[in-house]
Amino acid sequence: MLSTASKFAALTFVFAASLTAPAGSLAQQPKATAQARPEVSPLAEVYRDDKKLTVTVVRYGKRENKQAIVEIADLDHPWNQRIFLTSVQDVSRRAGTVDNTYSIQLDGKPWGLVFTLLDGGGLVLNLRENGDTGKNVRYPIYYSKELSDQTSSDFLLNAYLKQQGSPKTSTTKYNGKPAAK
Repeated sequence: MLSTASKFAALTFVFAASLTAPAGSLAQQPKATAQARPEVSPLAEVYRDDKKLTVTVVRYGKRENKQAIVEIADLDHPWNQRIFLTSVQDVSRRAGTVDNTYSIQLDGKPWGLVFTLLDGGGLVLNLRENGDTGKNVRYPIYYSKELSDQTSSDFLLNAYLKQQGSPKTSTTKYNGKPAAK
């Protein structure tokens, strides 16, 4: 029969061997990694009307993905303080110009949320009166260098990611996805 000291030595050896065994070791377990943050443009573009309405546009992801996050703020509307992931389409009709449409999916169809004014002097915010219903209402908005210089694209990205993680409080039929290309 083994003595208590021999049993203890044998158990110590087995335990030590299990710590260095390659199969199933903790070092081989896949590490939990945080999801990588999407790339955003370092510059935010802020547009405003002659009252308080502001629309902030920031490129989302790599340029070739043609996506942007768009925030609507300071407007008495169901989409106030909402940030939308949009698909960006260049609809330029003249060489040397960039005319973009920022679209979302609304009721399963592409909806041009924001688009460039024909004179190139600003953008138009295109909404429905009650969010996803009602007549179309368009708001001309113009670039504000002052507000753009004060706005952090990373701050808008953080707000968008937080919005995506929280339960939806709006009854809008916007599905949170950019319009299909």
